[in-house]
Amino acid sequence: KFAALPPPPDRQNIAPMILQLPLALIGIQSALDQGRPFTGELQSLKLILPNLKITENVAITAKSGLLRPDQLVAGFERRLPAMLGARPVNPKAGWQQALLERLKSLIALRPSEPGGLDKIDTLIVNAENAVKRRDFAAAANEIAQMPAPMQAALGKLGQQIADMGAMQKLLDEARRQALVQTQTTGANQ
Repeated sequence: KFAALPPPPDRQNIAPMILQLPLALIGIQSALDQGRPFTGELQSLKLILPNLKITENVAITAKSGLLRPDQLVAGFERRLPAMLGARPVNPKAGWQQALLERLKSLIALRPSEPGGLDKIDTLIVNAENAVKRRDFAAAANEIAQMPAPMQAALGKLGQQIADMGAMQKLLDEARRQALVQTQTTGANQ
Protein backbone atom coordinates (compact mmCIF):
# COMPACT_ATOMS: atom_id res chain seq x y z
CA LYS A 1 0.00 0.00 0.00
CA PHE A 2 2.86 2.39 0.67
CA ALA A 3 4.12 2.04 -2.89
CA ALA A 4 0.78 3.33 -4.19
CA LEU A 5 1.16 6.62 -2.30
CA PRO A 6 2.58 9.50 -4.33
CA PRO A 7 5.80 11.00 -3.02
CA PRO A 8 5.52 14.25 -1.05
CA PRO A 9 5.47 17.35 -3.30
CA ASP A 10 8.99 18.44 -2.33
CA ARG A 11 10.37 14.99 -3.25
CA GLN A 12 8.65 14.65 -6.62
CA ASN A 13 11.30 16.62 -8.52
CA ILE A 14 14.42 15.72 -6.53
CA ALA A 15 15.42 12.72 -8.67
CA PRO A 16 15.20 14.59 -12.00
CA MET A 17 17.05 17.55 -10.43
CA ILE A 18 19.83 15.31 -9.14
CA LEU A 19 20.21 13.80 -12.60
CA GLN A 20 19.96 17.07 -14.52
CA LEU A 21 22.31 19.18 -12.42
CA PRO A 22 25.52 17.26 -13.19
CA LEU A 23 24.61 17.29 -16.86
CA ALA A 24 24.11 21.06 -16.84
CA LEU A 25 27.37 21.63 -14.94
CA ILE A 26 29.32 19.28 -17.21
CA GLY A 27 27.75 20.93 -20.26
CA ILE A 28 28.83 24.40 -19.18
CA GLN A 29 32.32 23.23 -18.21
CA SER A 30 32.66 21.46 -21.55
CA ALA A 31 31.57 24.60 -23.40
CA LEU A 32 34.09 26.69 -21.46
CA ASP A 33 36.86 24.17 -22.13
CA GLN A 34 36.02 24.17 -25.86
CA GLY A 35 35.46 27.92 -26.19
CA ARG A 36 31.92 27.60 -27.49
CA PRO A 37 28.63 29.33 -26.56
CA PHE A 38 26.70 27.89 -23.62
CA THR A 39 23.32 29.63 -23.60
CA GLY A 40 21.30 26.40 -23.53
CA GLU A 41 23.36 24.92 -20.72
CA LEU A 42 23.06 28.14 -18.72
CA GLN A 43 19.27 28.16 -19.17
CA SER A 44 19.12 24.54 -17.99
CA LEU A 45 21.15 25.43 -14.92
CA LYS A 46 18.80 28.33 -14.15
CA LEU A 47 15.78 26.00 -14.42
CA ILE A 48 17.37 23.48 -12.06
CA LEU A 49 18.55 26.15 -9.59
CA PRO A 50 16.05 29.01 -9.84
CA ASN A 51 17.71 30.92 -6.97
CA LEU A 52 21.04 31.06 -8.80
CA LYS A 53 21.86 34.67 -9.66
CA ILE A 54 23.00 34.94 -13.26
CA THR A 55 24.29 38.40 -14.12
CA GLU A 56 23.49 40.10 -17.39
CA ASN A 57 27.17 40.00 -18.31
CA VAL A 58 27.27 36.21 -17.86
CA ALA A 59 24.14 35.84 -20.00
CA ILE A 60 25.73 37.94 -22.75
CA THR A 61 28.97 35.97 -22.49
CA ALA A 62 27.02 32.70 -22.85
CA LYS A 63 25.80 33.76 -26.30
CA SER A 64 29.28 34.10 -27.77
CA GLY A 65 31.36 31.88 -25.49
CA LEU A 66 34.83 32.58 -24.18
CA LEU A 67 38.36 31.79 -25.22
CA ARG A 68 39.48 28.34 -24.09
CA PRO A 69 41.49 28.31 -20.85
CA ASP A 70 44.69 27.39 -22.70
CA GLN A 71 44.12 30.35 -25.03
CA LEU A 72 43.68 32.64 -22.02
CA VAL A 73 46.95 31.40 -20.51
CA ALA A 74 48.84 31.81 -23.80
CA GLY A 75 47.31 35.23 -24.41
CA PHE A 76 48.24 36.40 -20.93
CA GLU A 77 51.83 35.23 -21.44
CA ARG A 78 51.96 37.14 -24.75
CA ARG A 79 50.50 40.32 -23.23
CA LEU A 80 52.59 40.22 -20.05
CA PRO A 81 55.54 42.16 -21.53
CA ALA A 82 53.14 44.92 -22.62
CA MET A 83 51.67 44.99 -19.11
CA LEU A 84 55.14 45.27 -17.62
CA GLY A 85 55.96 48.05 -20.08
CA ALA A 86 52.88 49.94 -18.92
CA ARG A 87 53.91 49.73 -15.28
CA PRO A 88 54.03 53.28 -13.91
CA VAL A 89 57.30 54.63 -12.57
CA ASN A 90 57.33 55.93 -9.01
CA PRO A 91 57.36 59.74 -9.33
CA LYS A 92 59.43 59.97 -6.14
CA ALA A 93 62.13 57.67 -7.50
CA GLY A 94 65.50 59.11 -8.41
CA TRP A 95 66.65 59.10 -12.01
CA GLN A 96 68.67 55.91 -11.48
CA GLN A 97 65.68 54.05 -10.05
CA ALA A 98 63.41 55.38 -12.81
CA LEU A 99 65.94 54.23 -15.43
CA LEU A 100 66.19 50.79 -13.79
CA GLU A 101 62.38 50.46 -13.74
CA ARG A 102 62.14 51.40 -17.44
CA LEU A 103 64.88 48.91 -18.28
CA LYS A 104 63.04 46.17 -16.36
CA SER A 105 59.89 47.01 -18.31
CA LEU A 106 61.67 46.93 -21.66
CA ILE A 107 63.13 43.47 -21.11
CA ALA A 108 60.00 42.18 -19.33
CA LEU A 109 62.01 41.44 -16.20
CA ARG A 110 59.69 40.40 -13.44
CA PRO A 111 59.90 38.69 -10.09
CA SER A 112 58.78 35.09 -9.77
CA GLU A 113 58.01 35.05 -6.04
CA PRO A 114 55.66 37.47 -4.25
CA GLY A 115 57.83 37.93 -1.13
CA GLY A 116 59.40 41.35 -0.47
CA LEU A 117 57.93 43.09 -3.53
CA ASP A 118 56.15 46.38 -3.99
CA LYS A 119 52.40 46.31 -4.52
CA ILE A 120 52.44 46.34 -8.33
CA ASP A 121 55.06 43.58 -8.59
CA THR A 122 53.05 41.50 -6.10
CA LEU A 123 49.91 41.96 -8.22
CA ILE A 124 51.82 40.89 -11.34
CA VAL A 125 53.23 37.76 -9.69
CA ASN A 126 49.87 36.83 -8.18
CA ALA A 127 48.01 37.38 -11.47
CA GLU A 128 50.55 35.38 -13.44
CA ASN A 129 50.48 32.50 -10.96
CA ALA A 130 46.67 32.50 -10.88
CA VAL A 131 46.48 32.39 -14.68
CA LYS A 132 48.99 29.52 -14.81
CA ARG A 133 46.87 27.46 -12.40
CA ARG A 134 43.75 28.55 -14.34
CA ASP A 135 42.17 30.31 -11.38
CA PHE A 136 40.75 33.10 -13.50
CA ALA A 137 38.63 34.53 -10.69
CA ALA A 138 41.78 35.18 -8.63
CA ALA A 139 43.63 36.48 -11.70
CA ALA A 140 40.81 38.91 -12.50
CA ASN A 141 40.88 40.16 -8.92
CA GLU A 142 44.63 40.87 -9.13
CA ILE A 143 44.34 42.51 -12.56
CA ALA A 144 41.50 44.75 -11.37
CA GLN A 145 43.85 46.22 -8.74
CA MET A 146 46.56 47.11 -11.27
CA PRO A 147 46.94 50.64 -12.62
CA ALA A 148 44.71 51.42 -15.62
CA PRO A 149 47.56 51.47 -18.18
CA MET A 150 48.54 47.94 -17.19
CA GLN A 151 44.94 46.76 -17.47
CA ALA A 152 44.64 48.48 -20.86
CA ALA A 153 47.76 46.62 -22.06
CA LEU A 154 45.79 43.38 -21.79
CA GLY A 155 43.19 44.67 -24.21
CA LYS A 156 40.11 42.46 -24.60
CA LEU A 157 41.94 39.59 -22.92
CA GLY A 158 41.44 41.26 -19.54
CA GLN A 159 37.67 41.10 -19.98
CA GLN A 160 37.87 37.48 -21.16
CA ILE A 161 39.81 36.58 -18.01
CA ALA A 162 37.26 38.45 -15.86
CA ASP A 163 34.37 36.70 -17.62
CA MET A 164 35.97 33.27 -17.18
CA GLY A 165 36.49 34.12 -13.50
CA ALA A 166 32.82 35.06 -13.21
CA MET A 167 31.86 31.72 -14.76
CA GLN A 168 34.10 29.84 -12.33
CA LYS A 169 32.41 31.65 -9.43
CA LEU A 170 28.96 30.92 -10.88
CA LEU A 171 29.72 27.20 -11.21
CA ASP A 172 31.08 27.12 -7.65
CA GLU A 173 27.91 28.82 -6.40
CA ALA A 174 25.72 26.39 -8.39
CA ARG A 175 27.52 23.44 -6.79
CA ARG A 176 27.12 25.01 -3.35
CA GLN A 177 23.39 25.64 -3.87
CA ALA A 178 22.87 22.12 -5.18
CA LEU A 179 24.61 20.66 -2.16
CA VAL A 180 22.53 22.75 0.24
CA GLN A 181 19.34 21.89 -1.64
CA THR A 182 20.15 18.18 -1.60
CA GLN A 183 21.04 18.25 2.09
CA THR A 184 17.87 20.19 2.97
CA THR A 185 15.67 17.81 0.99
CA GLY A 186 17.40 14.79 2.54
CA ALA A 187 16.91 16.18 6.05
CA ASN A 188 13.19 16.62 5.45
CA GLN A 189 12.60 12.92 4.77
